[in-house]
Amino acid sequence: MELQQEEDNVLIGYRASIVLYYFLLSQKKGLYLLPVNICSVIYDVFLETGNDVHFIDIDRKTLCVDEEKLFSFLATQKCTGVLLNHTYGVDVNFTGIISKMKSEYDIVIIEDRCLCRPELFANAEVDLTLYSTGYAKMIELSYGGGYGIIRDEAYVKNCNKELNNVSISFKEKIKFTYNFNIEKKQYFLDIASCEDYIISHKKKINNIYDYYLSQYKLNDIYNYWRYNILCKNKETLLNIIFSHDLYASSHYKPLSENVLDYANAYLLSRTIINLFNDKYFTERQAEELSKIIICNIEPYDDI
Repeated sequence: MELQQEEDNVLIGYRASIVLYYFLLSQKKGLYLLPVNICSVIYDVFLETGNDVHFIDIDRKTLCVDEEKLFSFLATQKCTGVLLNHTYGVDVNFTGIISKMKSEYDIVIIEDRCLCRPELFANAEVDLTLYSTGYAKMIELSYGGGYGIIRDEAYVKNCNKELNNVSISFKEKIKFTYNFNIEKKQYFLDIASCEDYIISHKKKINNIYDYYLSQYKLNDIYNYWRYNILCKNKETLLNIIFSHDLYASSHYKPLSENVLDYANAYLLSRTIINLFNDKYFTERQAEELSKIIICNIEPYDDI
């Protein structure tokens, strides 16, 4: 990957959340709509920058924000902005939703692509597009990193001006560091130098999971970041996996305790297990893990 567009509208940082922090400080404060299955650090960024947040449930079919509920809320209350995320790195096309919001409302749109494969794509109507190369992301660099593509280049300068305004509490929450001095060109060269190997490795691991577990998996479009399976006995199965010195994850829980209003996100959270396929997870581990799951899983196939 090489930086193929003007550097003026690309901002890199220690974490993608830092880029989001700078961006929000350069915007007017207000109410932002977030999908309820977003990373808690992203939620913290909005609060730390003086914004209010309202959560929207996910759609049961797409596993991303529920479009109907999103526009129902926009029709009843003035909002400053909306964040759209790609659940499990799914490459869903938000063009229709984005165009409709921009045509009907004066609104800031942020697209969180942090679990997607890093690239230099950004919808022309999106104000900030976020990517990440930090821990447990699609392409993980040893030193972390994240970047944002900002539609209005003037805001990049505003973001840089806010460098010294990061609050102490936020620095502590996300382990903020100023020591991210890598040049943009080198940063993107570093991504390019390892992404072919990482993608190839993920395919090898996923092929093993497919051999054993294909009947339990989500659609393939959700399995690039990690390999996702559904089960009725999630907690029990995770405990069994850990007892064999292997590991898997349960990913983000909904950020609201209101189960009724966020039923789809809660259903997904109760039934999903993310199986690792990153560069640290070996083919032998994937095969052992698959055999353990086969012997202990209680299938869930209603999503």
